[in-house]
Amino acid sequence: MATAVLVERLSARHRVELIDLAGFGVAMTAAERRAYESDEPIVDAGVRSSAEAVTRAEVVAFVTPLQSSGLSAPVKGWIDRVLVPGVGFVIGDDGRMRPGLGHIRQLITVSVDDRSRLRRLREGDSARRVVARALRLVCGWSTRSSWIRIRSEASAAEISDAMAGAARRW
Repeated sequence: MATAVLVERLSARHRVELIDLAGFGVAMTAAERRAYESDEPIVDAGVRSSAEAVTRAEVVAFVTPLQSSGLSAPVKGWIDRVLVPGVGFVIGDDGRMRPGLGHIRQLITVSVDDRSRLRRLREGDSARRVVARALRLVCGWSTRSSWIRIRSEASAAEISDAMAGAARRW
């Protein structure tokens, strides 16, 4: 339901491409690991399709359940397999990493999370750090990020209200 509401809100101003991570391989294969530091780090057609979509994107949004360990495995796997050298970042002649997705203006994460604020702070809220810090490194510091937290038993009206509040910033 959260995905449908997010797509509806974003489609008012953006062309939306939905990437369903069900069935997307979580782990990098041996062939992908060998190719990672080569000129062609993407060897899988599904990964290539995602990489092409993210290079066209102005907004990247995730809808994911959270665990105490952070982002869900499919989202972590997608980040590892898609944001490879040449897509997520570029290594310059001086050996320094530069963002490869500087065209992305907004990162949005809609998390399904029933933990209390105190529990999230105690556990480190690592999912938020991955999006707010690591992904912003590949997008650039001018990229804004929004975090929308909803409860698993939230009604359609509550989800819509949470999205409406955040959508004003998009």
